[in-house]
Amino acid sequence: MTILGLVDSLDGLPEDVKKHYSPTEDGKFVADVTALTSALEAQKNKVTQSKNSVAAMEAEFTKYKEQFTGVDINEYQELQKLKLENDANKKNAAEELAKKTGDFTKIKENLVLDYEAKLAEKTKELSNYEDKFKKLDLNRAQAEVKSELSSLYSAKGIDKPYMIEHYVNSRVKTVRDEEGTIQTVILGTDGQPLEDKFEDGKMRKASLSDLVSEIASDDKWAYARKANPMGGPDAGSSQGAQSSSAPKVMSRDEVMKLNSEEFKETQELINQGKLTISD
Repeated sequence: MTILGLVDSLDGLPEDVKKHYSPTEDGKFVADVTALTSALEAQKNKVTQSKNSVAAMEAEFTKYKEQFTGVDINEYQELQKLKLENDANKKNAAEELAKKTGDFTKIKENLVLDYEAKLAEKTKELSNYEDKFKKLDLNRAQAEVKSELSSLYSAKGIDKPYMIEHYVNSRVKTVRDEEGTIQTVILGTDGQPLEDKFEDGKMRKASLSDLVSEIASDDKWAYARKANPMGGPDAGSSQGAQSSSAPKVMSRDEVMKLNSEEFKETQELINQGKLTISD
């Protein structure tokens, strides 16, 4: 194809050629000769490559043609048929094996899922039993604390323990430590655990006996002791002698129904000799 440097119109030119022309002021079109030359060279290279490719294919065909020289075409076709049948049989066998393997895998997966579900259920049951056991164990420990307090009350002459029950409960805490062992902790009046006591050259924790001894030696709890059968201050005290009227009487059941604020007020009245508790 002849390349014109200047044309009146682009009509009839290939699209890949048109793009290398630019319009002029007089309405004609001028070619970018360098670009067109490069495009032409590229086109020539493609043609050369195509010819080389065809030549290579012809050489390859000749090579294979030489390999099949003397081969019976019917025998070859029969062999090809047998090969295809053999390949098909292999494929079918592979598919059947895959199916059986898949079925086995699915069965195994279902068994695993079923086992995991049952294991999760049993684990939950075990956890529930452990929680119940912990609660029972804690109840047992609390019952032992009450039993020990009862013995200590008797030993210290406290015959109205229900009068100090609220106070004692605020000073005794039954808890589990980090290792799961149940511990009885004695708290101070500030609600914090009492510091360990040094006794006989050894450190020991504050005990229920320490708490009951503290209460038994404190005059504000005198109304709970046998030494004060009227429930007010100790007999013979100046405060008791100064009481100008008989104290009011409240039953034990009534005391047990009081809330914490009412109980504090009741304690004050008892300390002042204005109230006594009947069994």
